[in-house]
Amino acid sequence: MDNRNTTKNYIHKIIKSDGTIIDSEELICKSGVEHFRNRFNDHFTNAPLMNPHVIPHIINDFDNDYLYLLPYDVEIYNVVMDLNGDSIAGPDGFTTKFFQKCWDIVKVDIIDAVIDFFKGSPYLKFFTSTNIVLIPKIVGDNKWNDFRPISLCSFFNKLISKIISKRLESILPRIISCNQTGFVKGRIIFDNVLLTQELAHEINTKVKCGNIILKLDISKPYDNLNWNFLYKVLSLFDFSDFFIKLIKNSIDNCHFSVIINSRNHGFFKSCKKRSHLFEYIFTCFQKKLTH
Repeated sequence: MDNRNTTKNYIHKIIKSDGTIIDSEELICKSGVEHFRNRFNDHFTNAPLMNPHVIPHIINDFDNDYLYLLPYDVEIYNVVMDLNGDSIAGPDGFTTKFFQKCWDIVKVDIIDAVIDFFKGSPYLKFFTSTNIVLIPKIVGDNKWNDFRPISLCSFFNKLISKIISKRLESILPRIISCNQTGFVKGRIIFDNVLLTQELAHEINTKVKCGNIILKLDISKPYDNLNWNFLYKVLSLFDFSDFFIKLIKNSIDNCHFSVIINSRNHGFFKSCKKRSHLFEYIFTCFQKKLTH
């Protein structure tokens, strides 16, 4: 099965953005690293935030104290056991199952590392190293944009993201509008699908100015988000500077390698970390876009 999948997903040629076809494995790998290095790095100019008054000041001191409170041992343990033990290992080579089964042996080191992070220490490069595996959207893809990049993070990376995400779960419903149903606990994205169907059925209803439905889609939203813009939005919500620093520390020092034809290629720095935490933070970004 693995051999068949490897053969099926083997990249024999790539059509570059300028139409050039490359079929040399060495050139394909270099092209892939260059493409995703450019894609995962910001190419934006810092512009002033328009209409900052539309962001409500919701986060209070109690919320901020809770968000960057040093985690208790039991909280870290519960998050470790809650992680998917069968998820694929990242560059560290250890699956979550290893840490779950060997918790009594490794718990002191894991807890110390987590506490150190919540005291403000940035990630070590070893923890932020991430492998990118490319999943073809359709059979026969031969352009880099036709591959879906999936990040394989280290265990510690997943652990920190999960701890912060679980703390945000109780706060996000107060921040995110009720019509935003994705990534918010207790809300179901299919509710908006049903609402859209009902609106579409009523599109021909006669009204004074007519009816119109707009479908807006953000192309590669995770890759096109300017993190400096997001930090400003978080600040407007009144998230503390220290909590925003924790988010920065978990993002700003990420390093990626791209898996092409079963081998790792490149090792470049990027701020485009992909994790469960990013999905939660991204909803705050969407809040600004809806105004």
